[in-house]
Amino acid sequence: GKPRMEQKEQELEVLERERLALQNELQRLISGIDDMNYEKRDIDLEWTELNYQWQQIKRNKEQLSREQKERHETHQRIEHNLQREVDDKKVELMREKAMGINQAG
Repeated sequence: GKPRMEQKEQELEVLERERLALQNELQRLISGIDDMNYEKRDIDLEWTELNYQWQQIKRNKEQLSREQKERHETHQRIEHNLQREVDDKKVELMREKAMGINQAG
């Protein structure tokens, strides 16, 4: 009956080795999951940072459009005012000319 005992022991050794192998595999998977979680956290942080920068860029762009619009309106106002001054001067000159002609006549 002794060989039978040895056979059992060998089977137990094989099972123990398989158990250890599975345990190592499980440990490897768990550590892989941990790594993935760290990576995910890093990616989330980067994403948050990028999103923040994107919001800032959008705000800057809106600010620039507003400033351009204001500048454009200011230019138009200035042009309009200058045109009015020129027109007023023309009218004034014509009036003076007319008065000069009338006086001469």
